[in-house]
Amino acid sequence: MTNLEREIKKYNIVSLTLARGSGSVHDSHDQRCLWDLCGKPMIQWSLETARASKYVNKVVLSCEDPEVLDIGRKIGGITAIPRVLTTVFNEPRDYNSGIFQRELPRSLFSGEPSVYTDYRDYCFYYLKEHESYVPHIQVGVAANEPLGRTESLDKLIEAFFEDEEADHGLCFYPVMPDIHIINPITNRPVPVLQLTGVDRQKCIPFYRSGSFSIFGKASKVSHGHGKLAYVIVRPDEGVDVHTREDLELAEFYLKKRLKEKEDKK
Repeated sequence: MTNLEREIKKYNIVSLTLARGSGSVHDSHDQRCLWDLCGKPMIQWSLETARASKYVNKVVLSCEDPEVLDIGRKIGGITAIPRVLTTVFNEPRDYNSGIFQRELPRSLFSGEPSVYTDYRDYCFYYLKEHESYVPHIQVGVAANEPLGRTESLDKLIEAFFEDEEADHGLCFYPVMPDIHIINPITNRPVPVLQLTGVDRQKCIPFYRSGSFSIFGKASKVSHGHGKLAYVIVRPDEGVDVHTREDLELAEFYLKKRLKEKEDKK
């Protein structure tokens, strides 16, 4: 074990997967967490990736849907936290946060009196209350990006610890530089950058954030501010499943990956 690995293992690192379940943004996406992907519910791939990490020592799944929570319970070694939401303030329901009716005497980390708390904060309160576990570092593992690799997750955690100034971290995957968007007026695709006559190989690459994120303090969420640690991962790890077409693409890449793994045996 290296000195870096010893240092990382001193900390409680929790992975947190927040799932929509029956859906809050797209009313018709019919339980996409449970869509079959190469013989498993899609969300199971994300959970197993986090569980296989050599640094994550607590894997958490939270969702309002009992069937989704049962997936985590059946895998084993995963804390399934029922998600409780209300319509306080009539705000649109968001998959990252919720308003809680249970009045906490104090917010777990801020020390300030609180009637409601951020949804992640509630999960951490739950862990402390039910499992006597207080996380130091939060790793976000997306439910709808099932092709992230455990190796990439561990590399991101290492990069975060190696960068003494970093307060959060992200994985990125490269995309083609000739990105197009649909012009809302003409309804025709147009390039974001006009690259006519430019050698595309010499263009600065674009990157999109992938399936893993890190927050240096589990109690706080960074939104692109501060110092960012990062790793670059393969483009196939960034498949974001929102539609059946996305699912077919994920299945294509995953079958290819599983075959490569089988051929190495």
